[in-house]
Amino acid sequence: MSTLRRRWMFLVPGALVLALVVAAGIVRYDAGRIDSVVVGAREAGDCTTVQLAAAQFDSLHRIVAAGKAKRAKEDVAACDRLDGADAEFKAALWSTTGQAKGALGVLDQVLADPRQRGTTTAVLDDFLANLRVTDSCSAVVLADQLQARKVSPVLQERIRSALVEIEPAALRACAAERMKDSAWDEAHNLYRRAVDRYPDDLRAGEARAGAVKANQQQELENVQELIDDPESYCDSPARYSAAPPYRRGLNRAVVLGSSIENYAARLPKQWRTNDAAAATTVTCAEVAMGKAVRTCPYLPKLGFESIYVTFHKMVLSLKVYELRTGKRVVNKKILVDGLACPNTLHYQSSTGFSDPDPAQFVVVPDKNLRAAFQPSIVRP
Repeated sequence: MSTLRRRWMFLVPGALVLALVVAAGIVRYDAGRIDSVVVGAREAGDCTTVQLAAAQFDSLHRIVAAGKAKRAKEDVAACDRLDGADAEFKAALWSTTGQAKGALGVLDQVLADPRQRGTTTAVLDDFLANLRVTDSCSAVVLADQLQARKVSPVLQERIRSALVEIEPAALRACAAERMKDSAWDEAHNLYRRAVDRYPDDLRAGEARAGAVKANQQQELENVQELIDDPESYCDSPARYSAAPPYRRGLNRAVVLGSSIENYAARLPKQWRTNDAAAATTVTCAEVAMGKAVRTCPYLPKLGFESIYVTFHKMVLSLKVYELRTGKRVVNKKILVDGLACPNTLHYQSSTGFSDPDPAQFVVVPDKNLRAAFQPSIVRP
């Protein structure tokens, strides 16, 4: 065998080996380049770039740079899960029954791999940024869910820092919406949460005032309902803390009592009201028969025999409650005199033919009626 041929036999395999080594080096270099992009994107929280870069790994890369290809595959799987969580977060932001707890749980699971801190926090930060501009009442619900879910310290601290800025304003805004809907109890609770959770917030005073206002509106609604059912308030007096105090001068009164309506209607209009918001007191009044004054005969229109009617003074029982406190400030009985035996006796009959009740009140003139009520309404 010639020397040239022997040299050729040695050179060919060597060249092939060298070519393979060079090719492997090129593939390994390319894998390193791709891996660098994947790692940089992962640390920057850019899942889109992670997924696009990882897709460049082919079968040769997976043979020559198996470790890098495997890590990229794991990063893609993590990003796929985070994309699902991101979609859940976005749906929760614009839904009246949104749920963020499940998505937050996914983030916590993905973060079990410390390498995924960038991608995980990027999804959470995006959700928290959107939480600032979503509907205030939805933000309150979602903030509650975020705080209720136990997660890793990394996520927990991020949530806490964001909610310090987001939640106070959301609570106040949602409470204001509930006030517009006359949902006083809900509004009060929201304002109180804003004060209790964030007492040092710059607008905590606004929340305190809102809580007071909501409570007063709730009191007013309750009192008005009791007043509209006349016997209810007198059985269970309640307060309206925004009412003016019982003081010297005119104290407008709501006058209640099943037997007093006709008499109350004769009092000066500026003394009385049926509107709890305009009242200072609630007067529970009842009338009863007092001492007999005189008995007189009356001849009915359809009859020939006289009917005897005895006239009695009126005993006026007054229980006056200061609306501001719901406490009783007056409790007295007043004997009211009037005219006995008027020329004509006016009375109501269920049939139109029955005789009048033989016991009647004296006819109380307006001045006597005013004199009985005045000390409790116009305090000297």
